[in-house]
Amino acid sequence: PIGCGSPVLTGPTAPSLGSASCYAIFSSNGFVTNTGVTQVTGDVGTNVTSTTGFDTLKVIGKVHLIPDASTATCTSDLLIANTYLTTLSYDIKLLYPAQFGRNLVLTPHTYRLVGLTTFTDSLFLNAQGNPSAVFVLQIQGALATSTYAKVILINGAQAKNVYWKVDGAVDINNYSDFKGTIIGNGAISLKQGMTLNGRALTTSGAVSTAAITAIMPPGCGSGGASSPTITTQPANQSACSGGSGSSSVVATGTVLTYQ
Repeated sequence: PIGCGSPVLTGPTAPSLGSASCYAIFSSNGFVTNTGVTQVTGDVGTNVTSTTGFDTLKVIGKVHLIPDASTATCTSDLLIANTYLTTLSYDIKLLYPAQFGRNLVLTPHTYRLVGLTTFTDSLFLNAQGNPSAVFVLQIQGALATSTYAKVILINGAQAKNVYWKVDGAVDINNYSDFKGTIIGNGAISLKQGMTLNGRALTTSGAVSTAAITAIMPPGCGSGGASSPTITTQPANQSACSGGSGSSSVVATGTVLTYQ
Protein backbone atom coordinates (compact mmCIF):
# COMPACT_ATOMS: atom_id res chain seq x y z
CA PRO A 1 0.00 0.00 0.00
CA ILE A 2 1.06 3.59 -0.58
CA GLY A 3 2.09 5.24 2.68
CA CYS A 4 3.14 8.75 3.62
CA GLY A 5 6.23 9.70 1.63
CA SER A 6 6.11 6.59 -0.57
CA PRO A 7 7.38 7.06 -4.12
CA VAL A 8 4.83 7.05 -6.93
CA LEU A 9 5.26 3.90 -9.00
CA THR A 10 5.58 4.61 -12.72
CA GLY A 11 6.84 1.28 -14.03
CA PRO A 12 9.37 1.02 -16.87
CA THR A 13 9.58 3.18 -19.98
CA ALA A 14 7.07 1.96 -22.54
CA PRO A 15 8.42 0.62 -25.83
CA SER A 16 8.08 2.68 -28.98
CA LEU A 17 5.79 0.76 -31.32
CA GLY A 18 6.14 3.13 -34.27
CA SER A 19 3.88 2.08 -37.13
CA ALA A 20 2.96 -1.13 -35.26
CA SER A 21 0.79 1.05 -33.01
CA CYS A 22 -1.68 1.31 -35.92
CA TYR A 23 -2.28 -2.46 -36.06
CA ALA A 24 -4.68 -4.39 -33.86
CA ILE A 25 -3.73 -7.79 -35.35
CA PHE A 26 -0.44 -8.47 -37.15
CA SER A 27 2.13 -11.13 -37.97
CA SER A 28 5.57 -10.42 -39.39
CA ASN A 29 5.87 -13.98 -40.68
CA GLY A 30 2.68 -16.03 -40.76
CA PHE A 31 -0.90 -16.28 -41.95
CA VAL A 32 -3.53 -14.03 -40.34
CA THR A 33 -6.95 -15.72 -40.49
CA ASN A 34 -10.43 -15.21 -39.10
CA THR A 35 -13.60 -17.25 -38.77
CA GLY A 36 -16.98 -15.93 -37.68
CA VAL A 37 -18.04 -12.31 -37.14
CA THR A 38 -15.06 -10.38 -35.82
CA GLN A 39 -15.09 -6.66 -35.06
CA VAL A 40 -11.73 -4.85 -35.20
CA THR A 41 -10.66 -1.28 -34.57
CA GLY A 42 -7.20 -0.93 -36.10
CA ASP A 43 -5.33 -2.36 -39.07
CA VAL A 44 -5.03 -6.09 -39.74
CA GLY A 45 -2.30 -7.74 -41.78
CA THR A 46 0.78 -9.84 -42.30
CA ASN A 47 4.12 -9.23 -43.99
CA VAL A 48 4.27 -12.78 -45.41
CA THR A 49 1.58 -14.87 -47.12
CA SER A 50 -1.94 -13.43 -46.75
CA THR A 51 -4.75 -12.14 -44.53
CA THR A 52 -8.10 -13.89 -44.93
CA GLY A 53 -11.58 -14.14 -43.44
CA PHE A 54 -12.07 -10.55 -42.22
CA ASP A 55 -15.14 -8.55 -43.27
CA THR A 56 -13.82 -5.12 -44.22
CA LEU A 57 -17.16 -3.60 -43.19
CA LYS A 58 -16.47 -4.72 -39.63
CA VAL A 59 -12.90 -3.41 -39.51
CA ILE A 60 -12.37 0.26 -38.63
CA GLY A 61 -9.00 0.44 -40.28
CA LYS A 62 -7.37 -1.30 -43.23
CA VAL A 63 -7.20 -5.01 -43.93
CA HIS A 64 -3.84 -5.63 -45.64
CA LEU A 65 -4.74 -8.68 -47.71
CA ILE A 66 -1.18 -9.08 -48.96
CA PRO A 67 2.17 -7.65 -47.82
CA ASP A 68 2.75 -4.00 -48.72
CA ALA A 69 4.88 -1.03 -47.67
CA SER A 70 2.90 -0.61 -44.44
CA THR A 71 3.37 -4.23 -43.34
CA ALA A 72 7.08 -4.04 -44.12
CA THR A 73 7.49 -0.95 -41.94
CA CYS A 74 5.41 -2.55 -39.19
CA THR A 75 7.69 -5.61 -39.26
CA SER A 76 10.75 -3.42 -38.76
CA ASP A 77 9.19 -1.38 -35.95
CA LEU A 78 7.82 -4.49 -34.22
CA LEU A 79 11.29 -6.03 -34.15
CA ILE A 80 12.65 -2.94 -32.38
CA ALA A 81 9.89 -3.07 -29.76
CA ASN A 82 10.41 -6.82 -29.32
CA THR A 83 14.14 -6.38 -28.74
CA TYR A 84 13.54 -3.62 -26.21
CA LEU A 85 11.07 -5.67 -24.19
CA THR A 86 13.30 -8.76 -24.35
CA THR A 87 16.34 -6.96 -22.96
CA LEU A 88 14.44 -4.87 -20.40
CA SER A 89 15.64 -5.61 -16.85
CA TYR A 90 12.92 -7.01 -14.64
CA ASP A 91 12.03 -5.83 -11.13
CA ILE A 92 10.13 -8.84 -9.85
CA LYS A 93 10.21 -12.53 -10.75
CA LEU A 94 6.90 -14.34 -10.33
CA LEU A 95 7.81 -17.85 -9.22
CA TYR A 96 4.65 -19.79 -10.04
CA PRO A 97 3.72 -19.14 -13.68
CA ALA A 98 1.43 -22.19 -13.72
CA GLN A 99 -0.70 -20.45 -11.07
CA PHE A 100 -0.87 -17.01 -12.67
CA GLY A 101 -4.00 -14.88 -12.30
CA ARG A 102 -6.23 -16.18 -9.50
CA ASN A 103 -7.05 -12.59 -8.40
CA LEU A 104 -3.40 -11.55 -8.22
CA VAL A 105 -2.90 -7.77 -7.93
CA LEU A 106 0.15 -6.22 -9.62
CA THR A 107 1.47 -2.66 -9.37
CA PRO A 108 3.52 -0.88 -12.09
CA HIS A 109 6.73 -2.88 -12.61
CA THR A 110 8.48 -5.18 -15.05
CA TYR A 111 7.63 -8.78 -14.15
CA ARG A 112 9.24 -11.98 -15.40
CA LEU A 113 7.71 -15.44 -15.57
CA VAL A 114 9.85 -18.40 -16.68
CA GLY A 115 8.05 -21.31 -18.31
CA LEU A 116 4.53 -22.06 -19.46
CA THR A 117 2.23 -19.45 -17.92
CA THR A 118 -1.33 -20.54 -17.19
CA PHE A 119 -3.60 -17.57 -16.58
CA THR A 120 -6.73 -18.54 -14.63
CA ASP A 121 -9.60 -16.33 -13.44
CA SER A 122 -8.62 -12.66 -12.93
CA LEU A 123 -5.54 -10.45 -12.87
CA PHE A 124 -5.78 -6.95 -11.40
CA LEU A 125 -3.41 -4.22 -12.60
CA ASN A 126 -3.35 -1.40 -10.06
CA ALA A 127 -1.88 1.91 -11.28
CA GLN A 128 -2.28 3.44 -7.79
CA GLY A 129 -3.79 6.61 -9.25
CA ASN A 130 -1.12 7.15 -11.91
CA PRO A 131 -2.75 6.91 -15.39
CA SER A 132 0.71 6.94 -17.03
CA ALA A 133 1.96 3.91 -15.12
CA VAL A 134 3.38 1.13 -17.30
CA PHE A 135 3.15 -2.62 -16.75
CA VAL A 136 5.42 -5.09 -18.57
CA LEU A 137 5.08 -8.86 -18.24
CA GLN A 138 7.95 -10.85 -19.74
CA ILE A 139 6.88 -14.46 -20.26
CA GLN A 140 9.74 -16.77 -21.18
CA GLY A 141 7.51 -19.49 -22.52
CA ALA A 142 3.95 -19.87 -23.77
CA LEU A 143 0.85 -18.14 -22.39
CA ALA A 144 -2.55 -19.82 -22.10
CA THR A 145 -5.69 -18.59 -20.36
CA SER A 146 -8.76 -20.28 -18.97
CA THR A 147 -12.19 -19.50 -20.38
CA TYR A 148 -13.57 -16.21 -19.04
CA ALA A 149 -10.13 -15.03 -17.91
CA LYS A 150 -10.07 -11.31 -17.15
CA VAL A 151 -7.46 -8.58 -16.98
CA ILE A 152 -9.01 -5.88 -14.76
CA LEU A 153 -7.56 -2.35 -14.74
CA ILE A 154 -7.98 -0.43 -11.50
CA ASN A 155 -6.98 2.94 -10.03
CA GLY A 156 -6.17 4.60 -13.34
CA ALA A 157 -4.47 1.73 -15.17
CA GLN A 158 -4.86 1.94 -18.96
CA ALA A 159 -4.70 -0.77 -21.60
CA LYS A 160 -2.34 1.31 -23.75
CA ASN A 161 0.28 1.07 -20.97
CA VAL A 162 0.20 -2.73 -20.58
CA TYR A 163 2.65 -4.91 -22.53
CA TRP A 164 2.87 -8.70 -22.70
CA LYS A 165 6.18 -9.97 -24.09
CA VAL A 166 5.66 -13.68 -24.81
CA ASP A 167 8.42 -15.93 -26.18
CA GLY A 168 6.11 -18.85 -27.01
CA ALA A 169 2.61 -19.38 -28.36
CA VAL A 170 -0.33 -17.37 -27.03
CA ASP A 171 -3.75 -18.95 -26.54
CA ILE A 172 -6.47 -16.61 -25.21
CA ASN A 173 -9.44 -18.82 -24.47
CA ASN A 174 -13.16 -18.33 -25.11
CA TYR A 175 -14.95 -15.29 -23.67
CA SER A 176 -11.85 -13.87 -22.00
CA ASP A 177 -11.48 -10.13 -21.46
CA PHE A 178 -7.84 -9.36 -22.21
CA LYS A 179 -6.10 -5.99 -22.05
CA GLY A 180 -2.74 -4.77 -23.27
CA THR A 181 -0.45 -5.16 -26.27
CA ILE A 182 0.76 -8.71 -26.88
CA ILE A 183 4.15 -8.89 -28.59
CA GLY A 184 4.89 -12.53 -29.27
CA ASN A 185 7.46 -14.71 -30.97
CA GLY A 186 5.04 -17.52 -31.76
CA ALA A 187 1.53 -18.26 -32.95
CA ILE A 188 -1.37 -16.32 -31.41
CA SER A 189 -4.87 -17.78 -31.10
CA LEU A 190 -7.74 -15.51 -30.02
CA LYS A 191 -10.76 -17.71 -29.47
CA GLN A 192 -14.49 -17.29 -29.73
CA GLY A 193 -16.18 -14.45 -27.91
CA MET A 194 -13.05 -13.00 -26.34
CA THR A 195 -12.44 -9.25 -26.19
CA LEU A 196 -9.03 -7.70 -26.73
CA ASN A 197 -8.55 -4.11 -25.62
CA GLY A 198 -5.06 -3.91 -27.04
CA ARG A 199 -3.08 -5.49 -29.87
CA ALA A 200 -2.01 -8.98 -30.91
CA LEU A 201 1.34 -8.71 -32.71
CA THR A 202 3.87 -11.44 -33.40
CA THR A 203 7.28 -11.54 -35.01
CA SER A 204 6.85 -15.16 -36.13
CA GLY A 205 3.84 -17.43 -36.42
CA ALA A 206 0.22 -17.35 -37.49
CA VAL A 207 -2.50 -15.27 -35.85
CA SER A 208 -6.00 -16.75 -35.81
CA THR A 209 -9.19 -15.12 -34.54
CA ALA A 210 -12.69 -16.56 -34.14
CA ALA A 211 -15.60 -14.17 -33.67
CA ILE A 212 -13.78 -11.75 -31.37
CA THR A 213 -13.78 -8.02 -30.66
CA ALA A 214 -10.40 -6.28 -30.87
CA ILE A 215 -10.04 -2.58 -30.07
CA MET A 216 -6.66 -0.97 -30.59
CA PRO A 217 -5.66 1.54 -27.86
CA PRO A 218 -4.98 5.16 -28.84
CA GLY A 219 -1.53 6.11 -30.04
CA CYS A 220 -1.55 5.17 -33.73
CA GLY A 221 1.29 6.79 -35.62
CA SER A 222 3.44 7.82 -32.67
CA GLY A 223 3.97 4.70 -30.58
CA GLY A 224 2.54 6.59 -27.64
CA ALA A 225 -0.55 8.45 -26.55
CA SER A 226 -1.77 10.88 -29.20
CA SER A 227 -5.06 12.38 -30.30
CA PRO A 228 -6.51 13.19 -33.71
CA THR A 229 -6.12 16.83 -34.73
CA ILE A 230 -9.11 18.86 -35.90
CA THR A 231 -7.79 21.30 -38.50
CA THR A 232 -11.15 22.89 -39.39
CA GLN A 233 -13.81 23.15 -36.72
CA PRO A 234 -17.50 23.00 -37.66
CA ALA A 235 -19.29 26.36 -37.73
CA ASN A 236 -22.44 27.15 -35.77
CA GLN A 237 -25.60 26.53 -37.78
CA SER A 238 -29.22 27.64 -37.41
CA ALA A 239 -32.27 25.83 -38.77
CA CYS A 240 -36.02 26.22 -38.43
CA SER A 241 -37.97 23.59 -36.56
CA GLY A 242 -38.61 20.68 -38.89
CA GLY A 243 -35.91 21.81 -41.27
CA SER A 244 -32.43 20.45 -41.82
CA GLY A 245 -28.89 21.68 -41.46
CA SER A 246 -25.37 20.49 -42.09
CA SER A 247 -21.87 21.16 -40.84
CA SER A 248 -18.43 19.88 -41.72
CA VAL A 249 -15.18 19.17 -39.96
CA VAL A 250 -11.68 18.42 -41.22
CA ALA A 251 -9.39 16.24 -39.10
CA THR A 252 -6.03 14.54 -39.52
CA GLY A 253 -4.96 11.21 -38.11
CA THR A 254 -5.26 7.51 -38.78
CA VAL A 255 -8.31 5.27 -38.33
CA LEU A 256 -10.50 8.26 -37.54
CA THR A 257 -14.07 7.89 -36.32
CA TYR A 258 -16.62 10.66 -35.74
CA GLN A 259 -19.33 11.12 -33.13
